[in-house]
Parts: sequence; structure tokens; C-alpha cells
Amino acid sequence: MARPTSKPPRTPAGRTGKKAVAASTRLAGRFGASANVPAPAVPGVGIPQVPYPPINERTEAELAAASEEVLQGRVAVNAGPYSDRVSSYPASYLDPNKINRIFQSADYGVGIYLYGDFCKQMRERDSHLMGIDRQRRQGVANKPLLVWPKSDTDPLCVGLAHLVRSMLAEIDGFSSGIYSSLSKNCDGWSLNEIVWAYGSLRFQIPDGFGGGPMIAIRGLWPRQLCWVHAKHTQFTNDSSDEPLLDLGPDGPIRLPRHKFLYTLTPGDGIASARGYSRAVAWMHFFKHASIRDWNVFLHIYGIPFLQGKVARGLWKDTSMKEILEQAIAAYGNGEQAPILTDGLEIEVKDPVSISGSGDAHKNLAGFCNAEQSKAVLGETLTTEAGESGSYKLGFVHQDSAHDVIVGDALSTAEDVRSDIMLSALELNAEAVASAFADHGVEVRPEDLPMAVPYCGFRTDREWSPEIRMGMFERAAKMGVAPSKSQIRRELQIDAPTSPEDQVKGEPVIIPSGGKAAGTTDAAEGVDNPKPDTPAGGGTPKESPR
Repeated sequence: MARPTSKPPRTPAGRTGKKAVAASTRLAGRFGASANVPAPAVPGVGIPQVPYPPINERTEAELAAASEEVLQGRVAVNAGPYSDRVSSYPASYLDPNKINRIFQSADYGVGIYLYGDFCKQMRERDSHLMGIDRQRRQGVANKPLLVWPKSDTDPLCVGLAHLVRSMLAEIDGFSSGIYSSLSKNCDGWSLNEIVWAYGSLRFQIPDGFGGGPMIAIRGLWPRQLCWVHAKHTQFTNDSSDEPLLDLGPDGPIRLPRHKFLYTLTPGDGIASARGYSRAVAWMHFFKHASIRDWNVFLHIYGIPFLQGKVARGLWKDTSMKEILEQAIAAYGNGEQAPILTDGLEIEVKDPVSISGSGDAHKNLAGFCNAEQSKAVLGETLTTEAGESGSYKLGFVHQDSAHDVIVGDALSTAEDVRSDIMLSALELNAEAVASAFADHGVEVRPEDLPMAVPYCGFRTDREWSPEIRMGMFERAAKMGVAPSKSQIRRELQIDAPTSPEDQVKGEPVIIPSGGKAAGTTDAAEGVDNPKPDTPAGGGTPKESPR
């Protein structure tokens, strides 16, 4: 029996919604259907725009003409103005004027290479900043990306969700790509180049009854997410703040379609002002200046020193003085038992205390670390030692840090949906639409972008296996049948390889006339009448149902 024609729901406004409408428009024009074209901007309204930086439209046209080669290759691997192995090291020999120049050049959108090198070098050499930055990234990158259909009753939406899950599973190092894309937390934005490759993708076409055949579609699918250094980016010098790829001597170009995962940190203003870099840069500078002074202080005043003593009668004996000097040098080099004659002595003097001046540097470094934790994680007590009575307050700070991670997950998932999922559906629209049509779901290619699945990282708090198993049990008792594969995957329980390999469950005593039923079936109700017993005994007879 043929299933009904799919009618995908409307896509809400937003970055994915706008790109879905644009993709649907392009597909409609490509396959000869009519579609609504978005209205152009009204000319002559607003501040006159300065066309800067000049965009290399010739290179853009060449890349567009060789679109398949571009999709399967690397564009940013030789981007400019410098190679990834060449850094300007702007975070070395910092001073306030240098920091100010770095941020001002980023504001104009053309001196990004200094800003990009600065952010990366700052994260690499600040151990505390590296730790909390890694903690925030892992809060998203280490979590599974869940995909669900826009409509549970629409066969197209359910089928596309199966397709996208299979597609994401085939991307090499997907979690690593997401981790690198979260450099946007510091920089304000990030670019990952998508490398596509031809191949087959297997997924399930729903039949409307909880099953359906597995089919294979050959097409162009994403295979890698390669991180692009922030130094290779420029931005248009207008309010749109459009990202550009810096090709060095060839000038910048707009990002080729379907080629990059561009993700922007939620916030106000231009991209380079949205990350935490500006909030932590000054703490980074103050802390390292103080640690430098602290090291100088400890080198001068914090190291014990040796003092040699000579008896008054031996003072004029130069040979005895030479013996004492050699003994002090040997003692200072680690020889623990220098032999001395009578009248010669070595004393170890403790370092001079200068009213706790060394503690001032330590306190300043701790203050800077706490301020960085606030800027990056939104809290301090889970990374810094709290004072007495701060135990309960630590849970409040944990909630604040979790809210920050949830925000990262939401924005990143939306960009994955916009730049990877939508691109894959548009590039393979004809093959996907034909596959659905062959199995009874009539759909036009331009309808696919409007049915792109939702996705999100599972950023809920971690549970122990016992708590998670209890949740599955309660769901089953409520009639919400859990997935066996999900339970095995989350609890790391392997499926038995043979009947002999299977662990038998606990025995259940079934009374006479009873029948065993699973909790899900029992919740829905099972008709199980007792068998009729003839008068005077005899063999029970089953009651008609």
C-alpha cells in the first residue's frame, strides 16, 4: 500500500532556516520548479559601505567552476598571510600598548593574523587558561550528537534523520573536529574546512510501521573536518562582518559554498569581540608579569646560601682558605660530605624573609586565575580552592558552568545543522529524493532542506550506571519502550555471541493459568483469561478470545 506524500513542516527563522530557504530556492531553480525568491536589500539606505577589503572575485569564480574538485580537496591548507608553522608570536614580551594594537587590528577585520596568533599562543603558554579552556570544550565535544526528525509522523523527516545519523557516523574524527571548532570560545569564531568524498551511505527508509528496508545511496558525503587557524580569516569592514578566507598575496575570498563549518560565539558585536580573549588577556599579562617578578625575587632572596668560617689563627693561611672555598663549591654542587680540618666550618643560612613579599605575587596569580575562570567557565569554585563554608556554593557555580557549556552546545549544533546537514542534502538532493520516491514517499528535491532534522549535543549531567539503568526501568514501566541497542551502548553491555554466551536472567515463578509479559506489554494491557476447567475435572480447555 502506497504511503502518503510527505509534507515537511515549515522551518523556523534563524541561520538554518534562512539557509534552508536559500537551498530550497536553488534546488527549485535547478529542477525547474517555481519558488519564492527572497527580496533584495533596498539600495541607498543606511551608511555608504566601503568595499574593503577588496575581494578576489576571479579566484572565487575559478573555485566555483571547479566545485567538485574544491569540495574534495583542501582550500585553506595553503591560506595566508602565513603558514600555520610560522607565527608572529605576539604574546611574547607583552605590554599594554601591544595588547591594545592587537585588539584594534582585529576590530578592523584585516589584522586578524596577529589576533589569531595571540589567542592561540596565550592558550598554549597559560597552564590555567589551557585547563579551563579544555574543560569547557570537552563539555561539548565529548558528548554524543543526537539527531531527531522534525516530525515523528512524517516518513520523509524520519528517513532523513536516519540518513543524517549514518552520515555523521562516517565523518572521520567528528568529535575532534567539534573540539577544534570550539576554539571560537576564545577567538569569537572558528572555521573548519569540510572535505567531501564520493561513497555509499546506508540508512533506513521508514515504512510507517516502525521498520523499513535498509538502502544505500551513492553520493558526495562529508568525511573530514579540518581546523582552520584564525589567522587565515578576514572580515568585511561593514556591519555584516562576513567571514573571508585570506589567501595571502591573492587576497581574500568569500567562503565557498558547502566548504566550511563557520560557527560564531553567541554575543554582541563583531566576531573578534565575542570570545573570552579580551576578558582574559589582561589577567594573562598581569599574571605572567607577576610570576616573572616572583621568580626574580625567589632567585635573589628565596634560595638558602652557604657561609664559610675560618678560625682566627688560620685566617692568614691561604692554603686553608683555598680548601674552604673548594669545600663550599663542592657542597653547593651537591657533594654532601666535604672533609674539613679543624678550624674550618660551613653553615647553611636560611633565605631572608622580607615581610611576605613573595606571597604578594602568589596572591596576584591566584586572583588572575580566578578572574580567568569566571570569564571562561562562569564560575571559580570548581577550579579554585574555596574557603570554608563554600561547599553548597560550589553546586551553584557548577550550575553556572553547565549553563555556559549548554550555550556552546546549542550554537555549535545549530551550525552543524546549517553547514553540514543542509549542504549534504542539497548536494545529494536528486539521489535522496529518488530513493524516497522508489519506496513510496513522493518528495521533490526542493522539499528536502525544509525537512532537515534537528540535532543537539547531550549535555545533561552525567549519571552513574545504576541511576541510568533505573531510568530505563521506569521508562519501561510507564510504557515508553527503551531501545535495547541504546541500553547496551550506554551501559557498555555486549550482545551475546551465542546461546551459551548469554547470561540467564533471574527465574520468575508463574502461577497456574498465568502468562509472562514484558513491562511494556503489561503497561498497555494483556488479555490473559484463565482456562475453563470442565465440571468433574479433566483437561482445561482454552477460553475463546
